Amino acid sequence: MWVFTKNLMIHKLFNWRLIVSTNKSITTRETILIEACKLVGREGVSHLTLEGVAKEAGMSKGGLLYHFPTKDTLIKEMINYVMELSNNHIEEHAALEENDPGKWLRGFANSSFEQGGLRFLMSSGLLATMLSNSEWVESWRERYVEWHQKIENDHNDLILGYIVFLAVDGLWYADLLGLNPPQGELRQKILETLIKLTKMEGLGEEPDRQM
Repeated sequence: MWVFTKNLMIHKLFNWRLIVSTNKSITTRETILIEACKLVGREGVSHLTLEGVAKEAGMSKGGLLYHFPTKDTLIKEMINYVMELSNNHIEEHAALEENDPGKWLRGFANSSFEQGGLRFLMSSGLLATMLSNSEWVESWRERYVEWHQKIENDHNDLILGYIVFLAVDGLWYADLLGLNPPQGELRQKILETLIKLTKMEGLGEEPDRQM
């Protein structure tokens, strides 16, 4: 269980509100998903009950069951929701980049380095829960297949593209799991180096890929 300082909690809550509420109001369904993710992040998945989520969302259990008839349905949609938010955040960052090779990778890197709010929603507890069910893992894997296709369409050098992607993704998981990720100036220099790599023409010939 992570212990957050008050200021960090406020920072994370502020960030997810910015990410979730961009250009649209939050629906009742989204409110339930957000509160459920917050509950798991704060108290662990063992405390995830339909009654508890309904209380956090300020509604009756019957109102919650209208949107999510079972706990498994709720968990699956929590995972899909956080993944969709993450993808939208990446695309918003990529849209700000110049239309040069590596545009999507730069969006992915900048977004992932900023996603404190999404890491608050996608807690280690929710990740562990996802890994316990092959169906939930499959929905996560499908998103990665989409992202890998983005890499192949985005960069001139597939090897270089995957190096950047895997480095960024590894840091995201280090942050999520609290595995002593780099912070401060070192973290910023790592990001700047990865961004520079996305602008390189390439490392050499492409390898033969095994299908």
